Amino acid sequence: MGFVNPGRSSTRLNKTFGKRYNNRPPSPPSQKRRKLLSSCSSPHSTSSPSTASPPYSSRLQTPLSIASPPPTRNPPTLQTLPPELLQRIFLFSKNPQLPATTLHLTRVLSAPILKHEYIRIHHDSHIPPELLLRRFFTPQFLHAHEIRYQSAIEFAPDTSLPPHRYSVAMLRLLLLRGATPSVEDAEEWTAVLREGVQEADLVFVRALLEEARVKPDEECLRLAIEKGWVEGMEVLVEKGGVGLGGRGVWEKALEVGKDGRGVGLRFLLERGCPPAGLLGKVGEIVRRLKR
Repeated sequence: MGFVNPGRSSTRLNKTFGKRYNNRPPSPPSQKRRKLLSSCSSPHSTSSPSTASPPYSSRLQTPLSIASPPPTRNPPTLQTLPPELLQRIFLFSKNPQLPATTLHLTRVLSAPILKHEYIRIHHDSHIPPELLLRRFFTPQFLHAHEIRYQSAIEFAPDTSLPPHRYSVAMLRLLLLRGATPSVEDAEEWTAVLREGVQEADLVFVRALLEEARVKPDEECLRLAIEKGWVEGMEVLVEKGGVGLGGRGVWEKALEVGKDGRGVGLRFLLERGCPPAGLLGKVGEIVRRLKR
């Protein structure tokens, strides 16, 4: 038998117990919550070095583990296109420098027929001066282009060519087709004329004197005398207006005449008179040449 608290009736106890058990008993905490509570409840607990992982262990890695392979670089878009499409792009691009962009494009766009077609499409028979500076534009290329399309290359009246950019053969072809030398480079064009005299190219020298209006100097005449090139001497004196009274011209003729080549000296004696200081030497060389 138990004792009953005199201040509390049994009926009230039954109601309280009944009300408590009529509700659903609380569910036990989850496993994750129990672990968290257990770790918080033991603040003095230490973990062994073998089992505990250091903080920020995922960030402390060696360079080898961090290093990743370099990203693969995709080739340029033009290099992935087929050759036929690249050739078509070049023909209609209005960019003559496209073949020199990459080594791949140089190989694909190196056929001479592509350059011929490019000129025909964009320039027809009128060639701009900047195109003449291309390495492929040679006398052989010019002749092949004119034969292929049965039309001669022409130049606009205001087309001027800078000196020392072309070979003698190429420059001669350009001058004969209407191109003119630049006026501001007159002295350099005289040097180009000397090259033509050195090669004894009469057509080229005439083109420079008559069409390009290049002014020769005494050095041009001395070169012609040294070579014994009578036609060159005549065109330089008649078309170029080189004077025959220069001492250097007569000295060159005497120097060459000592070796038995008196063509230049006879040419000068037929058209002029030597300086007074050289009369004795001229007579001596003339007598030697007559023997």
